[in-house]
Amino acid sequence: MSDFYQLDETGRAERIKPLAAKALEAYDITVESIDLITNETNCIFAVNGAGGERWVLRVTDPSGCHHYDEVLAEVSWLNALHADTDIRVNRPVAATSGELFVQAGAARVPEERYCVLFERIDGVDLYDRLNRDSVAEHGELMAQLHQHGAGYQPPSALKLRRYDLVFPYSAPGFDFHEPIVLFDGEFDALFRGRRSLVTEAYELAESTIGDLYSSGTPIILHNDLHFWNVMSTNNGLVAIDFEDALVGYPVQDIAVALFYYSNHDDAIQLMPWFRDGYERVLPWPATSDDQVEILMMARRLMLLNYCYVLKDPEGIAMREGYTDRTLAKLEEQLGKLGG
Repeated sequence: MSDFYQLDETGRAERIKPLAAKALEAYDITVESIDLITNETNCIFAVNGAGGERWVLRVTDPSGCHHYDEVLAEVSWLNALHADTDIRVNRPVAATSGELFVQAGAARVPEERYCVLFERIDGVDLYDRLNRDSVAEHGELMAQLHQHGAGYQPPSALKLRRYDLVFPYSAPGFDFHEPIVLFDGEFDALFRGRRSLVTEAYELAESTIGDLYSSGTPIILHNDLHFWNVMSTNNGLVAIDFEDALVGYPVQDIAVALFYYSNHDDAIQLMPWFRDGYERVLPWPATSDDQVEILMMARRLMLLNYCYVLKDPEGIAMREGYTDRTLAKLEEQLGKLGG
């Protein structure tokens, strides 16, 4: 079924929809409609119940290195956060069996996929409501997750990835791992003679991550708590999309969030507001601004590698432009560090 990944996002979603319907049979709900929200990576559906209930079903894309271990890590921590704290998260709904995720397949989809049904949240992306108060609340939310993560004891059978490499999803020992193709010669033309920028950034990032792991105790991290994975509601912020959760250091989590803020036109204002909020709860864990900058470069390299791994038409089409933007940012960041 190799043609599946040659389809566009809409075409792939049409094939996945029967799989979603099959997964929903595992829940004690009466479904009235299933409507596509997005299929950029995972396939996300709005599920409407016959009694007016509303949920969101995520059909996980295994090619994104999210399989049994990653989904189990996600739902286990979400359940603990709901039980232990007042932090607002998108809680998974239990299937009739009591399990927090199910597996389902469909005839024209290459493999069975793990599916999680979540409570539906009424709100908008934090990105659409960025101001001093909301950005500070974002920082506060991350610090609260770090507080809980520091004392969290995951189930003994749970296998968590570690953020001890620039490319943590390339580590062996999991059902899926992402190949490191960033340095492959087939992509040389995209670099236009600027590959040295990538090499320098990679070496700095690997060294900085190695220094982190030479002391201290890593904790579970969200690892993707940017302003599109936080919902702004009438009752405050809600953290969503925990599927990238892994073990690392708080400063790595901060660098991921700040990576996205750094690309915003108002970055100079936004980034200090985030720190102000974080420090309402916990001391700022970064040893220097350079450390954060280098860890942001690690995120940039990981995303560039992922861009090259993608084999769908949309992923291939974005490579050239994404490479140019990434190299420009790396040059800017390395210049800042050199100064």
